[in-house]
Amino acid sequence: MSSPCDSPPDRLSSKFHVSTKASWALKLALGGEDHVEEIRSPITDAKAIKNPTEMNGMRACHIRDGVALIRFFAWLENELVHERAEIDEVDAATRLEELRREQDNYVGLSFSTISSTGAKNLLDIALLTESEKRWLNNYNDEILGKMKELVKGDLRALAWLERQTRPV
Repeated sequence: MSSPCDSPPDRLSSKFHVSTKASWALKLALGGEDHVEEIRSPITDAKAIKNPTEMNGMRACHIRDGVALIRFFAWLENELVHERAEIDEVDAATRLEELRREQDNYVGLSFSTISSTGAKNLLDIALLTESEKRWLNNYNDEILGKMKELVKGDLRALAWLERQTRPV
């Protein structure tokens, strides 16, 4: 005795509409490519449509974040230009989050700051073996040698490159 899922009914003259994310097994159970048409899910489209309350909330959120960003850029310019401070990515991300926290209705970051320059910032140097440190230093020397020629004449770029390729 066969199951209703073994083959699609013969009376079907149209195709089943399935999500583009549907499994291959489902498509086969419905009769394969001849009986299936992939469509974008109407549920996804419905979720994308925002009501006036959601739109107003989004606008207000963007305005608050814009205020925090403007304050951050003013702070950053002052620190770099007038104070001659050295600001790294952690300092910058921390300050920006502080300014965002000052805004009304702050809930939290939607994701952690993802920022890194140079291989040393991607890993904990203390966890490296001496052999791995030697390899990284040799790699940095090679990069510095190749890149110096490309940035010659740009002292800021050269200073940045030299900082990023310092021995560990």
